[in-house]
Amino acid sequence: MEKKLFVTGGTGRLGVRFVQAALERGYKITALVRDIAKAHDIFQELNVELVQGDLSTINQDSLRDALRGKDVIHMAATVDFRASADSLRAANVEATRNVVEAAKAEHVGRFVHMSSTGIYHHPTKLPIDESQEPTPMAGYGLTKLEAEAVVQPSGLDYVMIRAPAIYGPGFDEGFRMVINWVKKGTMPIIGNGQNRVPLIHVDDVVQALILALENRNVHQDAFIVTSGEELTQEEAYAIVANKVGVAVPTKKVPVFLAYGLVFMDWLQGLFGKPRKLLKLYVDFLAEDRVFDISKAKKVLGFEPKIGLEKGLDGLV
Repeated sequence: MEKKLFVTGGTGRLGVRFVQAALERGYKITALVRDIAKAHDIFQELNVELVQGDLSTINQDSLRDALRGKDVIHMAATVDFRASADSLRAANVEATRNVVEAAKAEHVGRFVHMSSTGIYHHPTKLPIDESQEPTPMAGYGLTKLEAEAVVQPSGLDYVMIRAPAIYGPGFDEGFRMVINWVKKGTMPIIGNGQNRVPLIHVDDVVQALILALENRNVHQDAFIVTSGEELTQEEAYAIVANKVGVAVPTKKVPVFLAYGLVFMDWLQGLFGKPRKLLKLYVDFLAEDRVFDISKAKKVLGFEPKIGLEKGLDGLV
């Protein structure tokens, strides 16, 4: 039987890697894209059917036609922390609502939803697992939690994947910025550096999404996935520094000072200067967050394959 997939977010950084992996596994893919020319350039000779449309505004009949008879992989979202609350809600919540409604109407077999561990901040206990009450802090985490709340009561046979900061080829923000600062010798340790920083390589996220799609013993469930490492902020910087052959960062700045720099950056933004330092970046680097991925390993069959040292190959 032909394996058919309807993919949103297929031209994104994660989406491109997923589409390549799914094609290698024999899937026939239909991708919803906003920019057809860009999509043709990305996929070139790959056998991907392209449907033009924006999930926030697409006609439901057109969306139903595109996903009819297919499983759905919903990766489309915005992770632009500079975006307004309305923009985040449109891209992360209302877009999810539109594709969920179309999937329900067409009785799709499997609905895989890409979520985020951004729904957990200031945890009540460590390690964080799926039983912990979500505590999102900012617009992105809030909208990802709202998107989950659209999927969960839908009646669809869904699986949700919650991942931390993703790095790897094509990911030019987030942890890639840390890599660049370490290379330049400008990366300070925020606080005492002993807090743990969760990461995952893009190819391990793809692995999790494939498992969510293919493990049909799993129904209406959510899974946290990470690299499986429990690296401290200091250890992560040391791995990067050793990989690129520069001095390991040792300068430490108090957490309050790091947030003060965020405020100064915000003030500069008021005068038209592009912002470089966001509160969420400091949150990510300074908070102590570690995740328990035993459920994903036991139930889903997930086994992370790429630690940070290996994952830096080709990036530095």
